[in-house]
Amino acid sequence: QLGLQRVVTGGKTEWQPRVSDPMLEADMLDQLLVFLQAEGNDPAPAKQLPAVKSKISTDSTTSVSTLNINEDFDHAWRRIGLALGQGGFVIVDRNRSKGIYLIRMGTAFKDEAKPGLVSRLLGSDAGDPNARYRIHVDDRGDDSAVIVEHPGGAPVHTNIGERILSRLKEKMG
Repeated sequence: QLGLQRVVTGGKTEWQPRVSDPMLEADMLDQLLVFLQAEGNDPAPAKQLPAVKSKISTDSTTSVSTLNINEDFDHAWRRIGLALGQGGFVIVDRNRSKGIYLIRMGTAFKDEAKPGLVSRLLGSDAGDPNARYRIHVDDRGDDSAVIVEHPGGAPVHTNIGERILSRLKEKMG
């Protein structure tokens, strides 16, 4: 894999080669696999990673939900990336060094919509597919924690955070 990075020196922008990142390569191949499997009429089952123990907990004082995963950061990062793709979320951007995925809701909860008469007339569905959130994967040694945040970095205090984490937990297997 050959990559370039933009470097600004003296007011000029130049593209220079960057070092190879094997984890980025593996992540990109996993996403390509998920995409290609979704394209066919009879897709093969999505790539499954071995099951991992995980638990969603909600802090009673702050109302912030956290998905705790019994895996180190590298494995949790890949697992969450795959779960986001399989869960119908759109990954807009990612920053592995900070442990952040920037996502759009996409079609993640569209299948849960049960529109009534008013919803059908007004065209409502399961939420704004363009709503953006940050998925923060926090390295805690042998374990990792996943928190849903607003684009500015503040934790989400509403039930949408728990719904997103539940979808990720479901798709992780």
